[in-house]
Amino acid sequence: MVNVTVIDSSNLLDACISQLKYLVKRRVVGIDVKLLDNHRGTCLCTLLLLCVGTRCLVIQMHRLGCVPKSLGEFLGDKTICFVGTELSARIIRGENRYLSSSLWKLTRGTAVGIGHMAARVLKDNSLEKCSLAELADKVELNFGNEIHEQVPWNLADIVHSIDEVKYAVYDVYRSFAIGNKLLGML
Repeated sequence: MVNVTVIDSSNLLDACISQLKYLVKRRVVGIDVKLLDNHRGTCLCTLLLLCVGTRCLVIQMHRLGCVPKSLGEFLGDKTICFVGTELSARIIRGENRYLSSSLWKLTRGTAVGIGHMAARVLKDNSLEKCSLAELADKVELNFGNEIHEQVPWNLADIVHSIDEVKYAVYDVYRSFAIGNKLLGML
């Protein structure tokens, strides 16, 4: 079972980041971003997701106002390997400017796509383009049922449904588990 906390305040975030730091064993953290079109032709990072083990944080960036110091220090820790989907890794590395400039400066260069990591560890370049389900098979992880239907995150809601939360953490949890298994193979 995955334990998820949806965060909308700096105080709660500080406590949860402290907990995540304690849980990081192999120095790998799953990371993902969810974007929202602001109807002016640009997308903004609205959710930043972090996962260590079975502990996931859904950080509602649009509710924080600024990047709290605890989050900045955690994301700036060069001893941690942040792994995510290829798109999330590109966004976090700054290849797309969807993150706020203050967050982008902290995360620049600290994320790797899980496909890239798998290709390097398993010495098979074809893995760079694989889906999370295919990568899970390669490292012998079974996550059970796949989610096939997108469940949108309503930014106006204070309380979110189980389906919204499951959909939000789907990729970040799998990215962490695969990355953790890959690092264990080294």
